Amino acid sequence: MQMQRLVYDPVKAATKRVNLLKSFAKTSYVIVLDAIDECEAWEQVVDFLDQAVKIFKENPGIPLRFLITGRIEDHLQLRVDANRVQTIDLALNTTKEDLILYIQSLFGTPNWPSPPELDSLAEKSKGSFAAAKGLVGFIQGALINFDDLTPAQRLQLVLGTDSQNLDTFYARILTDSQELPYFMDVISAIALLKTPLSIPAISQFLGIFEYEVITVLSSIPTLVTIPGRNNASITFSHESLREFLLDEQRSGPFHVRTDVLKEMAYKFLDVALVHYESLSEIQWMLPLDESIPEAIVQWPKNLDLILETDPSFDLSGFDSRYRQILSRMQIMPHFFNVLAIIALSNNPVLFGDILSILQLDVEDISLIVYGLTPILRRGKKKFSETISLTDQCQFRHQSIRDFLLDPFRAEDLHISPTHYTHIARRHLSIVFGLPHSFVTAKPFFVDWPKYLALAVQHDPLFDREVLQEPYEPVAPMRRAIESLRGWHTAFTVELKADELASMLANVELAIHAIEMRVRE
Repeated sequence: MQMQRLVYDPVKAATKRVNLLKSFAKTSYVIVLDAIDECEAWEQVVDFLDQAVKIFKENPGIPLRFLITGRIEDHLQLRVDANRVQTIDLALNTTKEDLILYIQSLFGTPNWPSPPELDSLAEKSKGSFAAAKGLVGFIQGALINFDDLTPAQRLQLVLGTDSQNLDTFYARILTDSQELPYFMDVISAIALLKTPLSIPAISQFLGIFEYEVITVLSSIPTLVTIPGRNNASITFSHESLREFLLDEQRSGPFHVRTDVLKEMAYKFLDVALVHYESLSEIQWMLPLDESIPEAIVQWPKNLDLILETDPSFDLSGFDSRYRQILSRMQIMPHFFNVLAIIALSNNPVLFGDILSILQLDVEDISLIVYGLTPILRRGKKKFSETISLTDQCQFRHQSIRDFLLDPFRAEDLHISPTHYTHIARRHLSIVFGLPHSFVTAKPFFVDWPKYLALAVQHDPLFDREVLQEPYEPVAPMRRAIESLRGWHTAFTVELKADELASMLANVELAIHAIEMRVRE
């Protein structure tokens, strides 16, 4: 309201005065807003930008411009992408020569640092004038606890050439910031994860706010550079800092806690499980609290990041968590058949195909799918959306499938060999028993021999005579078939090259499995 009355309305009113139109046509008034990312009331910043974009859209000729500086954080991204906003990324438009001139002007000495040292400082600044200013400030004595060092010694520490005092340098820098909330968590995430993360990704990984990550990073400008855009990865300015943090004898109290990885692996799944434990079965279908979908989406991402960093990470800690959510539905009809179909498929399974395989209606298994939400995704659908036949069902992480197929880990939740046989028989019935014009889904044609092979390999009670059994559809399916006209006309299913290759490979797998069973 203040901007409307103090800025927009007066400028629009002035443009209506004929005697001022000529002067307005030559130039525009510019309002500069510096460091907008430091405004804590970000909701008001968003409102301001929305209002500004609207004003310029409704009044394209208004002689007014805003020059806004600051980092583009997530809540600003959509606004700056608007066609009325032009962005300039200084990191992409700043040359090393510009930084060298800036750094040289800050020092104010013509012959020190040397040209190679200025070049190295510019490299460590990573295109950021703010980072360059922070480095120079440290060298010139901005930090009190480095008063015992000369500027020349501080310069060598920043450049990493003074290996003898490097540990002391790191320890002193970290000491000033160690009391900040989540300080060691942020440092540990940067040091331990193999894939460098952006600020939003770090905040998601740790389950904290972005500003809390930025607060930590801003406190150690000589060790890490904060990029201008949120999607840029965060890395240490010195690779030797990672080595220091990983060596407990060198880093002491700053030794990164590898436990943080395990904590983050469990944290988000636990949030989802606790929430679902508090719900009745009927409430599974209701919209979730805002934090729950974030936790459900994030936990498999965290686990992948951790496994990438440490392939030997022990996944057994997830067994009790998987059991916690699965056991609640264990007594539901068709539960194990639904699990088996999803677990035995290498690709997402259409919800409609699950119904076809089991010859069931939507309401027969929808509650199971809703209840599995913490560990089961339905394509890109939002959590509150109703289940549809085209939903692509797949476990959120491979480790869930591994758990279900391991009898020692899953115990009574194990997908038993009898389920392999049941699914194999259902596929055989659908592909070879139904009229071709009734079956149009490619996965049935591609996958039936794979399930047959699994049944033959794993079920000692598998009877080869089932291959000769006639198809007996249940009443709803029979009525659907009988209602068709011209079903005797063959329906052509065109498989792509990769689909055909997959089908042939599955047929060979089935033939080999049957041959081995016969030899036994």
